[in-house]
Amino acid sequence: MDTLVSKRDDITDQIMAFFSKDQKIGVTQIREFFSKMEQANVSRAIVVVQENITAYAKKILQESAPRINVEQFQEEELLVNITEHVLVPKHEVLSEPDKIALLKR
Repeated sequence: MDTLVSKRDDITDQIMAFFSKDQKIGVTQIREFFSKMEQANVSRAIVVVQENITAYAKKILQESAPRINVEQFQEEELLVNITEHVLVPKHEVLSEPDKIALLKR
């Protein structure tokens, strides 16, 4: 599944997201991603893989880094929202007096 998304306030700022069905991603798939990015005139992408990317495919991603920015994530990394984990404390904006007291400490 491939998705093209743009910012709400700037439709020219776009990014593509690729979700792979294959267990491993190789050079062939990376080149297909690059081809789709070129057709859409996009230079940024996110690749979500089930298992891994082959070493040679990683090398191609690194070599393309100056002109094409691709971030790679494993599917299992994205299954849990760490900001909603029970061990993450609730974050609240401090009132002005609380802020001053904290800074004094």
